[in-house]
Amino acid sequence: MPTSVQEVADNIYEFQVPLPFKLNEINLYLVKSDDGCLLIDTGTNTPATAAALQANLDAIGVRFADLRYVAITHFHSDHAGLAGWIQDHSDAEILMHADSQHFLGSWSDEGGEGPVDIAPDSFYQQHGLPQATLDVFRSMRQRWRTLTLPFSITRTVDDGDAVQVGGNDYHIVFTPGHAIGHICVFCPQLSLAFTGDHILQRITPNISIHSDRHPLHKNERYNPLSDFFPLARKNPTARLHPRPAVARRVADRPSRPHRRTAVAPYRAPGNHACTHAGWPRDGVHDFTFCLP
Repeated sequence: MPTSVQEVADNIYEFQVPLPFKLNEINLYLVKSDDGCLLIDTGTNTPATAAALQANLDAIGVRFADLRYVAITHFHSDHAGLAGWIQDHSDAEILMHADSQHFLGSWSDEGGEGPVDIAPDSFYQQHGLPQATLDVFRSMRQRWRTLTLPFSITRTVDDGDAVQVGGNDYHIVFTPGHAIGHICVFCPQLSLAFTGDHILQRITPNISIHSDRHPLHKNERYNPLSDFFPLARKNPTARLHPRPAVARRVADRPSRPHRRTAVAPYRAPGNHACTHAGWPRDGVHDFTFCLP
């Protein structure tokens, strides 16, 4: 199987795995170390994604048994879908924010087939989703349930927590907005951050909403934008910009999708940037992230 491994820093590898969506691939990252490796995100639960993950790890020279930590930036299936499969084949600790753990416990489907990302039909209708589109959405639900295997979060993490891999510290930065419990992973020694879907190379991230009810059962109306925008002022990841070498490699591959998980170098305070871009709204999957 073809692989896509690129070493973006010493012993830090980027590679792509396929996705069963219009967005057809995602970047994953592996920090390699003799004392155990760190994998950041997993891809969806599909045979093609699992095969690509296995092939790329083989190309790097890493076995599942070598994984010490798997940091899941957020619960969406393209980032967490294979965590259960990895857990079955390794003793790696699965790291996620406590809010993700609470959310997944509340929103797993009744059949125990894994976490789901579904808002009530009435909420979609309230925001004007046509009935024909809602019917398509209903037919897709069972498929979505299969894209994330059940898994156990073995360590909950919060803002400022850290793990050490290869002599470097990898800090958790809490970045909700795109998803409940979203985190970034920041290494100060290397001035690199792995930003999940909080910062993207070419567009702004979509801000997910599931219903007017707060997903963490707080007695308040849920407003994920109020979580997301303050981060641009207080979190270091707001001052991260795509590494030029990585950006050039993306530009050299026109077949690559427009939305990619990014790795970016940290810049000193004062070098802020803000970009805006449209998000395609021509699919039901896209609509779930585009409600006003």
